[in-house]
Amino acid sequence: MCLSELQIHLSIDDQMPNDRIFAAMKEIEINMAVNVPDSGLPTLEPEKPTFTYNSSTLNTIPKNIDQFPFLKNTGEIGNLVLNYDWSRTSIGDIETWPLSLQITVYDVLHSAFPMFLFWGEEFLCFYNEAFRPSLGINGKHPAIGKKAITIWGEIWHFIGPLLQKVFVTGEAVMLEDQLVPFYRNGKVENIYWTFCYSPALGEDNKIRGVLVTCIETTKYVLAKGI
Repeated sequence: MCLSELQIHLSIDDQMPNDRIFAAMKEIEINMAVNVPDSGLPTLEPEKPTFTYNSSTLNTIPKNIDQFPFLKNTGEIGNLVLNYDWSRTSIGDIETWPLSLQITVYDVLHSAFPMFLFWGEEFLCFYNEAFRPSLGINGKHPAIGKKAITIWGEIWHFIGPLLQKVFVTGEAVMLEDQLVPFYRNGKVENIYWTFCYSPALGEDNKIRGVLVTCIETTKYVLAKGI
């Protein structure tokens, strides 16, 4: 876990009377050192979950999906990606996205298997139509473009370290029939998953995201009585 240390050094004249000590301060130096993984990622703290869009998160200028071939024939999720105001995020306007992100998003959205993508140092969220049912009703959908720590705050203690490990080391992580309870259908449910977190590369051959292939196994696990 990353730790932060705050060191404050005050250089003053010890001979000054107490009532003049602050007026006699010659130097205040604040040196903050944050220990982070080699990737430059800071330790993240959960934010208050929020699962709804508002006018500030939707682009007010209509876009033509024909301008973005990687989003064609991707249904509701593709439209959410198209109309989200990415200028307010760390990855910037959709027109400026690197080819690596476009290709990865294309692969996710055109897959018939449930997939999720965390992109960038803030782990911004993408997922496909096949994953959508797992979010339930009255839950986290739509989560496109949101920071992972905002959407998955209640399980960040579990998935946060996994994401950091893959992002920093490039080593994939796989778990089978893993209990991952989260909020959906108006309550926190016990949900079991078999999933794999894999690194996603950018053009610079550096890891820029984490690709998740997953399947919910709740019915199977409960039927087995595990």
